[in-house]
Amino acid sequence: MRLGVYQEGHASLRLIQTAAVPENMRADVLEVVGLETETEAQGKGHAKALLSRLGAIADDHKKVLLLIPTPFADKPMSAARLIAWYVRMGYQQIQEKPCLMARPPKRHG
Repeated sequence: MRLGVYQEGHASLRLIQTAAVPENMRADVLEVVGLETETEAQGKGHAKALLSRLGAIADDHKKVLLLIPTPFADKPMSAARLIAWYVRMGYQQIQEKPCLMARPPKRHG
């Protein structure tokens, strides 16, 4: 699974090797950072499509996706709504403060 920038429509994110887990786990855990959708395109499903595609790729490679949900100061979505959105996308809250979420790979077959 490649690291770097992923895009879908007007949404983009970066996938990085995380330092948030012990070194012996880093090969199986990747971190999603900087998920953004262009202002005029928000609410049209671009971020959802991007995370769905990334999730399918992670499933194929048996990778855990990790993220810290961070609402942007100029965006209308509250932290609670953002966390709920990620839960709907298959992420689980694994730590409360600071909030840390993970999406385990889904098993095929």
